[in-house]
Amino acid sequence: MRWGGGYASSTLLSLVGFCTEGSDLHVFGVKFIRSTYQYAKGPVVSAFYFFYGITFVLVCMVAVCVSVCTYLVSHRTSYLTVSAFFFFDMLESAIVFLDEYQDRKMMVDILSNQFPMTHPITKLVLSIGIMASMWAFALAIVNKTSRLHMLVPCIAFSAFEAMSLVLQPDSIKQLAFYALRSLFMFVAFGMIFVCYRKSKPLARKSFYARYGRFLIVMAVLTAFVLIEDVRVLGLNIGRIEVIDYLYFAYGRNIPENIMSVVAAIYTIRAASRILSLRFSAPPTTSGTSAKQIAEVRFSAFCDQHDISAREREVLDLLLDGQDNRAIANDLFISVGTVKSHVHTIFRKCGVSSRSELLQSFWAG
Repeated sequence: MRWGGGYASSTLLSLVGFCTEGSDLHVFGVKFIRSTYQYAKGPVVSAFYFFYGITFVLVCMVAVCVSVCTYLVSHRTSYLTVSAFFFFDMLESAIVFLDEYQDRKMMVDILSNQFPMTHPITKLVLSIGIMASMWAFALAIVNKTSRLHMLVPCIAFSAFEAMSLVLQPDSIKQLAFYALRSLFMFVAFGMIFVCYRKSKPLARKSFYARYGRFLIVMAVLTAFVLIEDVRVLGLNIGRIEVIDYLYFAYGRNIPENIMSVVAAIYTIRAASRILSLRFSAPPTTSGTSAKQIAEVRFSAFCDQHDISAREREVLDLLLDGQDNRAIANDLFISVGTVKSHVHTIFRKCGVSSRSELLQSFWAG
């Protein structure tokens, strides 16, 4: 969340086009445009971006809460990494919001076309947090758990990101700083694609059904984010037009905001399916908790379907909403062995999915 779109009127542009940097007339022109803008558009623009900023922060907050709840229920590390991503994104957005409404943000220098970078160290820490969370999510969905896979790319990104802060002028500094994020995301997409191509056809089909559309949408939006970075900071298209950003739009990248919202929607939808499986089905009776009912029913259910001792351990974790990798880690067995047990449990219970298994268990 960094800067956004908008165009000033040609009337305002002509009023300051003849000003020279450092002159009294230049200072007057800047103050005149600021006061004129705030008088003419201030209330409307201020209100719009106020609710825009609040809404975006709330969306990130909801995504964080839902992701954490889903992780606690399913123990899927992908949801833990997603919650971290939205947490850092929320903090970064909050900084922009506070800058706008506590008047700490520097105004764009109209003639030299500089984009002052506020809170560089804080933004560096948050940027590393956002990208490390994104990279951890990418590794989680392709089942790569090596610390080397996690640390080397993140350390390299952090080093390049820190070095970008010494660049001048500020427009180039910010272009390098934020473009590195988009490029790092493309590296993550590339890594996921390579792993996808190396997987078996059946696993490839399952992976695409689960993540394919989401990743394609994210890749396209990342391209738009990079284009916007280059357009505003690199090419300086519409140099004077940026005056229309002034306080309330400076600090925003609209495609990046859209990408975060789309990611939040995907996350909440996926999480809701897991949470609904965990909490919607269990019946309760007066004075008896769902947990007590499950404990009583579990043994009878296993006896009824001739579930072996090892399969009971797997079934217990299945009913708790854990995925195959989490079950493998808990039972110290391979993911392939877990899949074999799950397939056998499905066959014995006459179901074809986890949701059907859960419904069969509670139907009793």
